[in-house]
Amino acid sequence: MNNWVFLTVGHLPNAKVGEPAHVRTVFCERVKHQFWPLRKSTPGRRVVAVGDNIIFYLARPECTFVGTAKVSLAAFEVVDSQLREFAAVDKYRAEYGVGITSIKLWKAAVEIRPLVPTLEVFPDKDRWGAHFQSGVIRLSNEDYQQILKGAKGVKN
Repeated sequence: MNNWVFLTVGHLPNAKVGEPAHVRTVFCERVKHQFWPLRKSTPGRRVVAVGDNIIFYLARPECTFVGTAKVSLAAFEVVDSQLREFAAVDKYRAEYGVGITSIKLWKAAVEIRPLVPTLEVFPDKDRWGAHFQSGVIRLSNEDYQQILKGAKGVKN
């Protein structure tokens, strides 16, 4: 079983030019539809598997971890009928996607900055954001547990 960070940024893939969305709005849409869009070039896309652990991260302006989930459907190529199934015709237009389940959102978000020095996923602690450029990032078991420990520390 793998552990992943699924990142959310403040725009919807393939949105019309000049149509921004807040990072939390994008995240809530994905959770609502239990679907996480991926691109063909997403690192790890081919090895994300059913049962893998997910920690959700919201990018700027929030820069926080906000909950967990499990992968319910391994990465699959999206066809038009699936876009309708996920009620996301105008929002995702993703090439690939992952099903998510067992979603647990934390009452209090966990800020990333205090955790950076303790996480192996960041080889360069001063430029940690550079490593969070892709939508899906594999985590070691130690890093996954460290983030969960951070969540328990904020009394969720």
